[in-house]
Amino acid sequence: MKNRLLILILFFVSIAAFSQNRKVDSLNKLLLEDPTDTIKSDILVRLALEYQLISPDTAFFLAQRAYKISNRANYFKGVSGSASVIGNVYSDAGNYAKALEYYIIKLKVDEKRKEPEALAVANMTIANVYHLEGNNEKAFTYAFCADSIIDDNKITRLKLYSILNLGDMFEKSGKISAALDYTEKAYALAIKEDNTNFIGASLNNLGNIYAKMGNTAFAIQHYSAAIPFLTATEDDGFVAEASLGLAKQYTLIGKLDSAEYYAEKSYELSKKNGFLSKQLDASAFLSSYYKNKNEFNKAFTYQEEVLVIKDSIFSKEKIAKSQLISLEEDLRQKEIAEKKIEEAEERKIKLQYLTIGILLPIFFFITVFLSNRKIKPKIIEYLGVVSLLLTFEYIMLLLHPLIVKITNHLPFYQLLIFAVIASVLTPLHHRIENWLLKVLTRKEKISLMKIRIQ
Repeated sequence: MKNRLLILILFFVSIAAFSQNRKVDSLNKLLLEDPTDTIKSDILVRLALEYQLISPDTAFFLAQRAYKISNRANYFKGVSGSASVIGNVYSDAGNYAKALEYYIIKLKVDEKRKEPEALAVANMTIANVYHLEGNNEKAFTYAFCADSIIDDNKITRLKLYSILNLGDMFEKSGKISAALDYTEKAYALAIKEDNTNFIGASLNNLGNIYAKMGNTAFAIQHYSAAIPFLTATEDDGFVAEASLGLAKQYTLIGKLDSAEYYAEKSYELSKKNGFLSKQLDASAFLSSYYKNKNEFNKAFTYQEEVLVIKDSIFSKEKIAKSQLISLEEDLRQKEIAEKKIEEAEERKIKLQYLTIGILLPIFFFITVFLSNRKIKPKIIEYLGVVSLLLTFEYIMLLLHPLIVKITNHLPFYQLLIFAVIASVLTPLHHRIENWLLKVLTRKEKISLMKIRIQ
């Protein structure tokens, strides 16, 4: 429940809702325009979010590209967004250690950015991973931290998710009283906001809570109320969960026909959508149900299904982890290749700088040498000015990368620094130019004076 809703929240926070194909096409076109690093990072993160649910490996690759570009450009927003997607992919693959690594990177960056909404989401994602790992103490620490940030900054669109998530965490941790309190608050807020999805989710979770409390009537009431809302939002995962919850409760009060109907419904929905864990739960229930009815053929069929699904889940997890390992290795090889290209480019640039640095003094000494020969003063003056201009331009060329790095590519600060440097170098340039011209043309002037005297 938590992972699916959190992905929807992240998707909603990050991008507006359009048709997926149209959005992917438009984003790819923007990439072809060769944007700046910061814009490119934003586009890649948005693309990764689009692919996250349908193609995790593509999302992972795009997010890794954005992460690398953002780090290189010292672009915190891009680092945050890309780290979030990478963490999501690792979490879905069951690699919680790597998911935490990237979620914590996101958290640290968002703390520097001082963006409350992003900071709240970062804390919630970390809380959910710790909860999945069974570390409830840390899970609740981060969950309550997220809830405080939401309250302090009045981030209303995240509040509903936060309290529903806390209720679910309390329920899964066996703290039923707190779970009931938070989930009822979530339901009341969902009603107030007329949020159909969260109304259904809250009612389903209340059904789970009442089932654990042994209050069968209330459990049936809330599961039954949840299904129309969940069906309206086409959330088959929740419908399957609520249906199986109903089946279990109807079994307890002897309404076996209703129990069978809802269990079969849960199984079919789970199978249709590939919800393996829910399909496993429904199959296990149906196997036990038909065994108790002495319908051993059906019981055996569902028992076989249990074994097949367990194997599928195990295989799927292995494949997901294997694909991530393979993808990480592909990325590593691409990074090695890119690094070699970058090093070659860097060597080329350094060689050019070195060549210019050597040629400038040579050019200056040639000018000085020619000043000692019988050459027109105008030519010597021209060569001297050119030599000096090239020297000052070379200094600016050397300073440019450092200034860009210091200003983090911000044009206003670059302009300001260059203006300050120019205000210092321009008068200096004129003084040195006047001095140099006097030195270079002095001998020629002395010779002319001797000729006039003679």
